[in-house]
Amino acid sequence: FAVEGFLQTLNEEDKKAYQLIKATGENSNTDTIECFFLERLHYLMAPGGIVGIIVPSSILSNTDAVFTSTREILLQFFDIVSIAELGSGTFGKTGTNTVVLFLKRKTQRPEVSEHYHNRVDDFFEGDHESEEYQDHHLIEAYCNHIGVFYEDYIKLFAQPTLSNLRELLKYDIFQDYKRDFNQSTGVKNLKRSNVFKRKSATERSAELEHRFIAYLHKIETEKLYYFILAHDQENKVLIVNAPNTNKERKQFLGYAWSSAKGREGIKYEGGETVNDIITPLFDPKNLDNSEKINTAIKRNFICETLDPLPEYCNYANLTDMLDFNRINFDKVINLNPKQQIDIINTNYEMKKLGEVVNVIRGVNYDKNEEITTPTSNIILTADNITLD
Repeated sequence: FAVEGFLQTLNEEDKKAYQLIKATGENSNTDTIECFFLERLHYLMAPGGIVGIIVPSSILSNTDAVFTSTREILLQFFDIVSIAELGSGTFGKTGTNTVVLFLKRKTQRPEVSEHYHNRVDDFFEGDHESEEYQDHHLIEAYCNHIGVFYEDYIKLFAQPTLSNLRELLKYDIFQDYKRDFNQSTGVKNLKRSNVFKRKSATERSAELEHRFIAYLHKIETEKLYYFILAHDQENKVLIVNAPNTNKERKQFLGYAWSSAKGREGIKYEGGETVNDIITPLFDPKNLDNSEKINTAIKRNFICETLDPLPEYCNYANLTDMLDFNRINFDKVINLNPKQQIDIINTNYEMKKLGEVVNVIRGVNYDKNEEITTPTSNIILTADNITLD
């Protein structure tokens, strides 16, 4: 990893074969070679082909454009069978945190990503109940996932008006969209422009409505598309989380690295060779040992689950590992997916904290800014807030 300037070793034709070039630029000195490895898999693998590849864990969470584009490739063309999270020190003395991605190339032809891209476009153009297609249940699944009524959501399709979207705009995520739209630089600049100011109030309102609906279409088209791709995956993702402490990690891996003079290199738990290793990862004498993690991964390739699961493992729906309730949908893949929380029964109106208080993070005030004017404001710091 971290091979700076590797793109400069490719000829122009080879560079243009990668769609990730759009995110990095042809003349970039990017060192994100692991992203290009993953795109290369897309072209090399046959339908149904399987692979395990070791990459930095930043592949899952970095929100830079090239990493987001890489995750889009993974979701479009692969079933994610398992992700094994490994800590630093797994490979020699490197401090890089890594994951092993166990992937299966999607088998459908033409590409399922192309089919669903066309279907989502059809939905937003108004065709969501055609008898020729039976994909509307996918819209219902998405609505259930984000907590929106199907009848409210489908009003977003075709050419809606704000009046038609009145109920939809009451949901938290759509209220967040509205705030983000109003606070965007583009909208602020538009409102300050002389051309906009010269328009009548009706014309200004119509233009803002048109732009807001276009904004909603763009972001919801993308979210619905990737939800359907993730929902289409037949198997749940088997997540393997390595322990945090050095002692537990050594037992998990079944080895440690020694730098002692004359004893440099890998030292196995249980004996002198890898055939003596003692680890929850695998049994070198029985590769089908159902108590080991490798067997759980292997079974998951054919959608067979192990019960009980080996320690450090759990299953998760791929849709739960993506966050569809944030404005910025960067396709981060979370290895600790949030559990669904039931709505709290209360006599009080539910509001987000940011709607009722001014949340300020990481601010230090100079002593000269202190004032003694009486105020009714209540100021709390993290040290004196307790959530029960």
